[in-house]
Amino acid sequence: MKMNLYMEISVILILIVGFSVAYSMLKEAHKKHIKIFSVSFISGISLMLIWRTFHLFSYFN
Repeated sequence: MKMNLYMEISVILILIVGFSVAYSMLKEAHKKHIKIFSVSFISGISLMLIWRTFHLFSYFN
């Protein structure tokens, strides 16, 4: 069970890093297609982050 818990935490940390990279791309982008890609990537990562966080909390119930 602890290995699964550590894996969940590492996945959440990787998603946070991906979110910050996509956000920095969005802030510095001047082309429209890069902005669209960044926004879609941020929304996908946000949904995955919420899903994995709720899955992590299920270990404690």
